[in-house]
Amino acid sequence: MNPWLFLTIVVLIVGLNFVRKLEEPFVFQQYVLTQKQLYTGLIVVSIPLLWISSVGSTIFWIVGASATLVLGHASLLESGVDSGFTSAANEV
Repeated sequence: MNPWLFLTIVVLIVGLNFVRKLEEPFVFQQYVLTQKQLYTGLIVVSIPLLWISSVGSTIFWIVGASATLVLGHASLLESGVDSGFTSAANEV
């Protein structure tokens, strides 16, 4: 539903796979970047992307929709056979 969030997830997955598969330091022009520096750069880039894509509201929307679905389903279920045995045990 959110194209910015999709783009952010793709950038994170591609970036993590790129950094993970490096076996020696990455050389960009005259700069030598270690794996730790690349992970740090990926974090620095991903935080603004996550902010722009409003990941917080998406997570709360998913949690709210899931809770509504679960609670709605639970309210429509009939009580199980076990409930008859527990009430009979309490009477004795």
